[in-house]
Amino acid sequence: MKSLSRYPTARPLSSPKLSRAWARLFAVICLALAILLCSLIFGHYYAIWRAQRRLARAYNAVRQDGLPVTVAQFQKLTVIPNEAQNAAPIYQQLTTQYFMTGWHSLDNNLEPTVYHLLNIPYHDAVSTPKMNSAQLVRAENQYVNLVASFMPWLSQALKRPYCNFHRDWSLGPMVLLPEYATLAALTRQLALRAVFLDRQGKPLEALHQIEIGQKLAKDIGSEPIVLALLVQGHCERVLNNAWLLIVEHHSHDPDFLKQAQRVSRGFSSSVNILPHLSGESLGTILTFNLLRTGGRPMLEKLKTGTSTSPIEDQDLGTRLWYVLSGNQRRNQFPLTLVDNTEAQELWHLHDMATIAKRYANEPAKALKAYLQLHYTVPRWLNVEDNGFERQIFEQTLLMQTCAHQRQLVLDLFKYRLQHHQFPKDLSAFPTEETLDPFNNRPMRYRRTAQGFVLTSVGERALAYSPWSDSEITVRFPPQP
Repeated sequence: MKSLSRYPTARPLSSPKLSRAWARLFAVICLALAILLCSLIFGHYYAIWRAQRRLARAYNAVRQDGLPVTVAQFQKLTVIPNEAQNAAPIYQQLTTQYFMTGWHSLDNNLEPTVYHLLNIPYHDAVSTPKMNSAQLVRAENQYVNLVASFMPWLSQALKRPYCNFHRDWSLGPMVLLPEYATLAALTRQLALRAVFLDRQGKPLEALHQIEIGQKLAKDIGSEPIVLALLVQGHCERVLNNAWLLIVEHHSHDPDFLKQAQRVSRGFSSSVNILPHLSGESLGTILTFNLLRTGGRPMLEKLKTGTSTSPIEDQDLGTRLWYVLSGNQRRNQFPLTLVDNTEAQELWHLHDMATIAKRYANEPAKALKAYLQLHYTVPRWLNVEDNGFERQIFEQTLLMQTCAHQRQLVLDLFKYRLQHHQFPKDLSAFPTEETLDPFNNRPMRYRRTAQGFVLTSVGERALAYSPWSDSEITVRFPPQP
């Protein structure tokens, strides 16, 4: 019988050597996972730190521009007048009447008439039929009676030099501005009433209506927000066209031309953009604070327009939608994404403030510099045309153009009084008055058989919309 020792014994299922191999493998896996986890944690907090650092630098940049970053700083930009000198309470009463008496419905129905009579393009001109003579007479009576009923309030407002609505700017994009619609409508109606009074043989009373409208427009523009500046510009453009119609009807009266020149000086010939960017600065900061707490519902309000946003434009809401709406399942947004987006917006605002300061007296160069900035910033920032921001820089150009055209019209009429005909060109007048602010060249002038045509090239000279019909033309006699 063979000995059992001749057969090999079975090896153990595990050996110290194999155990050490498995232990080393497990340790390597754990180390790799630990490194990966640490790198993720480090990367997360590093990204947060970088976003916060970038945001802090953006805050410092806008502070150095003199733009407010808190509500307290913003409120220091407005004058707090004695209530006896404050026209705002009167405008608030007018706004209540505007919406409670159905006045806004009448204004909406007759708004196309205003634009038609004042030779201003209407945004819905295709679908809006022109009024016949009987309808125009009826509209004239309605407007004259309507504005006459509000003249006692307007006369009081005209005597008060300041306007402060004491708004709660801490609400950010939730602040409402109902007075703007009321005052803009009143300005249109004052302009139309001026034209009607002129037709009735009361040209000096007509000029007084324009002076009242100038007061309303400047009271709107006194608030340091962009929307106030744009509404002021719209109101003054309407009043400017009414002024031109009235002056052209009395071009042979030298005494009336003196009064018209006095009223012309009441228009704004230029504007400082920088103070109005203050609203953009505060509005951007408050909007992002609301987004941090309100999340997607607040973003949807900004995008759909259910929240009126007076201290920051709707373009910001559109851009934020494209940037922040990538995660469709969460109501909150990653902190780094919000911080980086806010920093980008503030840096963009800093660039706009730099342009406004550098080209304070050269509005055409300021607009060109902004357009260059607009087309070189990151793509997400210019999802749309940013027309709201562009209009900030256009405003001064439009104001200067209207001022130059008004002065040239007066000069041309005075020249005709002396020489019994209009000049062949503009060489007889001061060079500064003849220049077109859009291209710094003499305005186009053409003498006609009965009068003249004076034209500014408008936005077409800036090469960003060469296809647009943006010329600003004054014709005498005016077109029917």
